[in-house]
Amino acid sequence: MLFAVIVGIPDDRLGERSCLCLVPKPGVSPSLDELVAFLGDSVATYKLPERLELFEQLPFTPTGKIQRHLLTRQVVARLTGAA
Repeated sequence: MLFAVIVGIPDDRLGERSCLCLVPKPGVSPSLDELVAFLGDSVATYKLPERLELFEQLPFTPTGKIQRHLLTRQVVARLTGAA
């Protein structure tokens, strides 16, 4: 199953930027440009992701919802080099 979610990551100038977090199919390595082109005119320009982060799995609650706050922390940790 393929999972994707957009989360907001902190930005000094704008306050927040959008980051697409994706669990790709095995053997597939999509690029941000490919995904933005795929979204094309179906998504407003200001909603398009500005960053792509690939994951092996996303954090879920026991009821099956994606834990966006944990995902945001993971992305920020990747960007800052924190463990």
